[in-house]
Amino acid sequence: MARQVGLFDAPDEARLAVCQARLGNPEPAKSLLERRGNTDLEDLLLAELHLALGDRDKARHHTLLSYQYAWGEGEPYANFPWLQDCRRVLAELGESEPKHPPFDPSKATPVRFEPELRAYIEKLKKKKAEEEEKAAKEKATEEKANGEARSQAAD
Repeated sequence: MARQVGLFDAPDEARLAVCQARLGNPEPAKSLLERRGNTDLEDLLLAELHLALGDRDKARHHTLLSYQYAWGEGEPYANFPWLQDCRRVLAELGESEPKHPPFDPSKATPVRFEPELRAYIEKLKKKKAEEEEKAAKEKATEEKANGEARSQAAD
């Protein structure tokens, strides 16, 4: 659609160029890489373009840069879909996944309202536990009353 209105959408053009290169037409990918100074392609798309053209070293370089960005502060706070894409490209390259440290909560800057938030969460947990306990007692009382009613009816 971008082409129909005269726009250049670099990420979509890159994806199309990757497909064309994999089907045996490398010219769009080469052309896109030549003019990429005017585009805003992220490293993962550059990696896929280079991989489709057979330049495994550049593909590896860009995939690792993209992986580092996607990893962020570490799981579970990483960009999971992006990591999956990086893992897919690394697998195509026959490379192993880089080792990065997991998220370290001690290095995180606490949010200014975190103590109040934690207190509120504890309050909700306590309230839920009390409600569950009350419901269990009511159920036990009801079951006991039903049992007594059945035994009187049987007499």
